[in-house]
Amino acid sequence: MNQPARTLYKVLGRLLAAPVAKAIVPMTELLDKPPAAALTAFNQGKPLPLTGPAFDPASAGRLRTATEELLAALGR
Repeated sequence: MNQPARTLYKVLGRLLAAPVAKAIVPMTELLDKPPAAALTAFNQGKPLPLTGPAFDPASAGRLRTATEELLAALGR
């Protein structure tokens, strides 16, 4: 990665990313007290609905197929 890109990522990380000590808290809480549901999604500690285009089974199937094809083309 070239120097301007590295600098940009570093600045963006400092502006937008949470420190590790803060970011790990919700993850450890979920590990200590896992949700009852088999599949859950969270954004900033709040549960997300498992509906809409991000959770569409047909889209997930197409993504899986495309990923498998890409990996096969790479010999993996």
